[in-house]
Amino acid sequence: MVKFSDLGLVNSRDLFKKAISGGYAIPAFNFNNMEQLQAIVQACVETKSPVIIQVSSGARKYANQTLLRYMAQGAVEYAKELGVNVPIVLHLDHGDSLELCKSCIEYGFSSVMIDGSHYDYNKNVELTRSVVEYAHKYRVKVYITLNTILKDSELQEVQALIWKLYKIKVDGIIIQDMGILECNLPPVPIIASTQCHNNTLEKIKFLEKTGFQRVILPREITLEEIKEISRNTRIELECFIHGALCVSYSGQCYLSCSIGSRSANRGECAQPCRRKYSLKDAAGNYIVRNKYILSLKDLSLAGHLEELILSGITSFKIEGRLKNFSYVANTTAYYRNALDKILNNYGLKRSSQGKSYIDFEPDIYKSFNRSFTDFNITGEKKHLATVNYNNSIGEFIGIVQKVQKDNFMLNTDILNNGDGICFFDEFKTLNGTSINKTENGKVYPNSIKGIKEGVKIYRNYDKLFEEKLKNTEMKRK
Repeated sequence: MVKFSDLGLVNSRDLFKKAISGGYAIPAFNFNNMEQLQAIVQACVETKSPVIIQVSSGARKYANQTLLRYMAQGAVEYAKELGVNVPIVLHLDHGDSLELCKSCIEYGFSSVMIDGSHYDYNKNVELTRSVVEYAHKYRVKVYITLNTILKDSELQEVQALIWKLYKIKVDGIIIQDMGILECNLPPVPIIASTQCHNNTLEKIKFLEKTGFQRVILPREITLEEIKEISRNTRIELECFIHGALCVSYSGQCYLSCSIGSRSANRGECAQPCRRKYSLKDAAGNYIVRNKYILSLKDLSLAGHLEELILSGITSFKIEGRLKNFSYVANTTAYYRNALDKILNNYGLKRSSQGKSYIDFEPDIYKSFNRSFTDFNITGEKKHLATVNYNNSIGEFIGIVQKVQKDNFMLNTDILNNGDGICFFDEFKTLNGTSINKTENGKVYPNSIKGIKEGVKIYRNYDKLFEEKLKNTEMKRK
């Protein structure tokens, strides 16, 4: 399948026909109105192509299931008017997808968290109900996140939403704004978000006395601090074990709001920490020029799971904001396998039911990562930032041994046609290209520019692995 995003916004019948005739067999499209939709459908009919309606992550805030069903129904009806039966597929962003929630469960999640911060689910409670009903078959918990700072004018709406979610039996509400506690709430478990900056024993004791059932600890907390909190409280403790890291303390970052009026505490962080910056000393001399000095590596506590369990952690959290299906499947399966081995060694049981069966070997380095750090879990803050890059670097493959006009050779032979690779040039700038073919130990990239002897090659897209994930059969019994 060729993604239409490469062509930009394609929104007319003529452009669609031109693109389809050029080899783009399955069009996905953005739409603004029904007239535009009809033009696209007509182009698909005339070229005998299926229609995929796709909603980007940026449109999630404004689109909902009702609108999408209306558009899909309109496409079907218009196709019938033209006297044909065109397949119509509704492709939601992963954050709104019931199927992705099911995938999380199938691959071994013990809980699923659904974003409620923009109140999409005030109109989509039925979708959430479907997730809850499916999850509870396996004793999997479903939590709704309302972990942003609210305006006074929003509290009444939030209160009504929480009551609706309680009635469909969600397992808890994750909050940041303590103003919610002043509302007339149902007896639903309340969880303190990491955005509350739950970093001290005193604060967590206060939250426990206030009635919170669980606190989500900040990513910057240490193992020793977790032990102290666990020894002196009875509240449930949850911690992050994988995913992106914020350069600031949890819930205390105002950089995005300050420079771009998009508040991280309103769920609108523009991630300015992933941009390039220069650093000068007091005399105005450059210490660092145009580097990603605020961009941290990704967190992975895969090597500390046993210690965390013995320290009192009852729930592990994988950060997966704006990640795709393959990331969810691979990362979840990896940690599920690791945790099950530890639990078996200690004779412990998982909180949910059912065993997950997968037909691939999970590897977290094959999914999006900026390389990994265990951050501050041991109290040693070393090698935290990725100053020369801010994107996924993937897995280390090998070192270039020989370079010719249009190919190179490595000290390994594991790259395949269609793989994506990256490397650092002599200026320590991260560059990338794709592999056109491999033959007799020679690798033929789409571009040979910058590839020299001694260069380290990383693979940030493993085509065979991604195809395996795409066609994997997930089972939970």
